[in-house]
Amino acid sequence: SHALLSLLAQGGCHVRPYIGVQDVPEGAALALRQRLEALPWAEGCKPEIRFFRSTPELPDLRSVMLNEMLRAAGPAYVAFLDYDDLMFPHAYGTLLQRLQLTGKNATFGRVFMTTVDSSRGLRVQREVAYGGRTYSDFLDTNHAPIHSFMLDMRKVDIGKVEYFQDMKFMEDYYLTLQIFSREDTDWESLAEEAYVGDYIHIEGSDANTLAVRDVEKRRAHLMSPEYRLCEARLRDLRRRLQGGGLATNRRPAA
Repeated sequence: SHALLSLLAQGGCHVRPYIGVQDVPEGAALALRQRLEALPWAEGCKPEIRFFRSTPELPDLRSVMLNEMLRAAGPAYVAFLDYDDLMFPHAYGTLLQRLQLTGKNATFGRVFMTTVDSSRGLRVQREVAYGGRTYSDFLDTNHAPIHSFMLDMRKVDIGKVEYFQDMKFMEDYYLTLQIFSREDTDWESLAEEAYVGDYIHIEGSDANTLAVRDVEKRRAHLMSPEYRLCEARLRDLRRRLQGGGLATNRRPAA
């Protein structure tokens, strides 16, 4: 996919993908392995794939995959990329340099909200849509799409991060609320206005869940019991953060 090719195009660093996929048939799994093997990964950077199987009780494993693949990547510099989004060639080199400069547990770039026509595969619109700058802004609303930041996992105590297996909305926000903090995260990087990728919304598809253009479909998501449950969990987490009931998630110095 274009997402994988954008990883291969990164300058200033080598990327090793840790790929989580759900409910892939055996034939498709073999084809995926073969396709990955054919790509020119740098030495020591061949992808690691983990296949997840849903159950009737847990039909959507996006929260499980997000959290478990983060743990699998280990104590390293880690960034996320969904299968349908793209990173610009300078993206990870820029974020990596900033992390090394600041010594923080996370740093940010900006991403464009980009609409792609699913029938033609063409970009039809690119917008500036995410404008938050501070930790207070972030507590109010998630202004950091999942692929707009990089983490230094040596400075994150992943053992303290909790997640719900059945959380199918805003699972990334639930994760980052537990990692980002006012003092330990590089909020100043947002003043740089450095754009690192495209957050792609596919016109004519519901693949992005909340990132759909159709107003009625989006309203249906927001009114669903599943969404309301996720919203309640986020409210509880915010209360704990604002009340001092959740410690800053920073790994102690050795």
